[in-house]
Amino acid sequence: MLKRMHKIKEWKDPCGKLITVHGFRGCFKTWTTEKTDTDWLTGEMALAHKIKDKSSATYQKGQLMDKRRRLMQKYSDYACATPQSKVVQLRG
Repeated sequence: MLKRMHKIKEWKDPCGKLITVHGFRGCFKTWTTEKTDTDWLTGEMALAHKIKDKSSATYQKGQLMDKRRRLMQKYSDYACATPQSKVVQLRG
């Protein structure tokens, strides 16, 4: 989906508001950090971030595919769920 977002520059939500890659990624990372017990590395790898610490990167050779798959399914369940409370849009 992120690849599609990069190709389609004017992707909009059902209300017509522009959806950005950074906004989407930011929402995902915030949700991962605040609403799950996902470890930091799995969250970063789900976003395709490279490990900046060379020492850690040297020892981390796996792709964490099973953990990432479970995380993405949880996010899909969350994102596609029926809201549990009324959302009030703030103006101003």
